[in-house]
Amino acid sequence: MSMDLERREFVAAGATALGGALAGCSGDDDENGNEEETPTEADNEQPDEPLGIDHVRFAAEEPSDYREYEAVENATYTADEVVWIYYEPVGFAVEDTGDGEGRIDLSLELTVTEPSGTDSASFDEEIEREILPEADRDDQWLVWSYQPATGADPGEYTAELTIVDQVADEEVSETVTFTIEGT
Repeated sequence: MSMDLERREFVAAGATALGGALAGCSGDDDENGNEEETPTEADNEQPDEPLGIDHVRFAAEEPSDYREYEAVENATYTADEVVWIYYEPVGFAVEDTGDGEGRIDLSLELTVTEPSGTDSASFDEEIEREILPEADRDDQWLVWSYQPATGADPGEYTAELTIVDQVADEEVSETVTFTIEGT
C-alpha cells in the first residue's frame, strides 16, 4: 500500500528562550579581551511541565493556524480523503544559543498501523530552529497528513505520534485512532 505523508512546518510563533546574561556561564575572551559567554547545558530553559503531546485533533483539511481547523467528527474519513492530524507539543526545552536567541530541536515520528495490525507507514522529520526570546511557547502546533492508498482497507487505523526533545533528551508518544470507511 503506498501512502503520501506531508509534515507541515512547525508553526513558529516561537518559544521562549532565556534572555540576558546568566550567572555561572563559562566563556572565552573576544578580540577586545572581554569574556564571551558560551552556552552550557545549565543555560537551557527547562519547561514548567514535562514534554507532552496535547490537543490531538483530526481535521477535515489542512489547519490554517494555531487551533484553527475544522474538526472531523468521530475521526472518520472516506478512503479518498486526506487524514489531517493536528497536535501541540508542550514542555519542550529551549537551548540558549548565547546570541539572544534560543534553539529548539525536536524529532517527530508518525507510524500508521492498518486494521490488520500491519505497520503500513512510518515517517520522521527533524525540526531544529532558532527562535526569538519574546516568542510564545504555548502557541506551537504540528500537523501530519496521511493519504490512504486507493482501495485502502476500511476499518480502524492507529497513528502513533512521537516527539523526541533533543535538547532535554526526553521522548513522549501518544497513540490515536481514526476510521476509514469503505467506499
